[in-house]
Amino acid sequence: MADKRDELIKYMAGQFVHYIDTPVEEREQRRRNKQAAKSAREPWVTRWFGLAPVTLFTALFTWMRGMRGTAPSTVKAAEGREQG
Repeated sequence: MADKRDELIKYMAGQFVHYIDTPVEEREQRRRNKQAAKSAREPWVTRWFGLAPVTLFTALFTWMRGMRGTAPSTVKAAEGREQG
């Protein structure tokens, strides 16, 4: 048990020393590169499930937009024909 703890302390001390020895500019550059790579990734839904969710969302949105845009005028026109 003490052996694992000593190894962990050595590892953490090594990481800390490496961090302190690294120039600030290099750390900032590495941070900027990480952020740029993260923002360039595709969305998690696409990575996990492929294009199926995107396709379904697009189809649903198009269908709902079509229903909302044409349904009231179609219903009104049909009501007018039935009454007249």
